[in-house]
Amino acid sequence: MFSRLRRLIVLLAYATPAVTAQLKPATLQAWGNYIQAAEPRLRNDEADQLQNVDRQRLDSGEIIAWPAKGKPLRSVPRGLIHNWTGAVFIPGASIADVHAVLENYGCYANYYRPTIRSAQLISRKGDRESVRIRYVRKDLFVAVALEVAYDMQSCRADENRWYSLSNSISIQQIHDYASPTSAPSLLTTG
Repeated sequence: MFSRLRRLIVLLAYATPAVTAQLKPATLQAWGNYIQAAEPRLRNDEADQLQNVDRQRLDSGEIIAWPAKGKPLRSVPRGLIHNWTGAVFIPGASIADVHAVLENYGCYANYYRPTIRSAQLISRKGDRESVRIRYVRKDLFVAVALEVAYDMQSCRADENRWYSLSNSISIQQIHDYASPTSAPSLLTTG
């Protein structure tokens, strides 16, 4: 029994795929078209959806997520687009307090450890930010690391509610993450 378990663990340790792939032009085009059509609708819908959130659930500390209006899962050439909305209530925190934490990228590794190892603000222009975040997940003997670049925009629904639009613009897997010579390799752009 233990011998089979050891063999399984060894197999799992060596079964880490080193797959890299580029999104196909048709996939990128479909994503671009989706974003152009969705963003204006999202700006209007988000404020409306926040009005309908179950306040009792939020007040009890629950984080609520639900599929966005329309099609939350959309098939595109050689890909899928996921569209979800979520809400959280943080008692005693002001909007300024929440923004102070969310925009303190240098502390993300402390706030969100062990999943986030580093985060960096690349640029900020008004309510738009470009950010790079490194995620790590360890299972058994394998560490998988992704470096994701985001374009984000903060939008004010009213004086007490905000929402953000976040698009990943590139995802890179870092092979052999534990090695000092590890380097990101492109998985997707767009």
